Amino acid sequence: MNRVEAATRQWIRKFVIRERLCPFAAASNIIIKVDEFPSCQLQSQSLDPVNRPEHAQIALSAIGRAEHEVRALLRAEAERSTSGNLFLVWPTGLEDLETYRSFVALLAHRAGIHFAGVTGEGTDAPAVTFPFHPQMTHARGESGPPDYRFASPFPMAHIIPQTELASARQQLKERKAVGGACLLRRNTHLMSSASAEQQTAWESVLNDCRRQGRSTL
Repeated sequence: MNRVEAATRQWIRKFVIRERLCPFAAASNIIIKVDEFPSCQLQSQSLDPVNRPEHAQIALSAIGRAEHEVRALLRAEAERSTSGNLFLVWPTGLEDLETYRSFVALLAHRAGIHFAGVTGEGTDAPAVTFPFHPQMTHARGESGPPDYRFASPFPMAHIIPQTELASARQQLKERKAVGGACLLRRNTHLMSSASAEQQTAWESVLNDCRRQGRSTL
């Protein structure tokens, strides 16, 4: 396990699971795939596929590798009828939020899965991808309080097959029927009512995981 994967698992454990933000993060079959853009190829910190043709080719090659991982996940899901979900992590190259969004949107299109954004799960596509990025603490807009639901130490995409989504929806529905809170409403309230101390603690987890992963880049 390399340092970026270890840091990602630490973020999942210390933030996502601890704050009970996502029912999929606690699943035993979490697959993490790290893909780095070598600095010798980028010659800068971030990809600029719009203005630099060589960066566009680097991005397309990375999207091809990511698409392969998504299809492997769905193939294993169909063949073994097992539950699993995938985190694709790009510790370098996608620091710019708009470049990242375009990158993940194109990946979702090529893989035939739904790009959920930050508003919901979407359609009956074979899988859904949720975006996570270090700059997404203001996903609801700059005027609102910081929202850490989609903030992560590195740019990444969480790919969840529909079979696992359906199972989680049923569990959440049963929990709600016996008095459990709606997960989306609970998470929204958690973010909007977070104290300064909570926000500082969350920032600390993100920064610690980022430093752990960056130490070898």
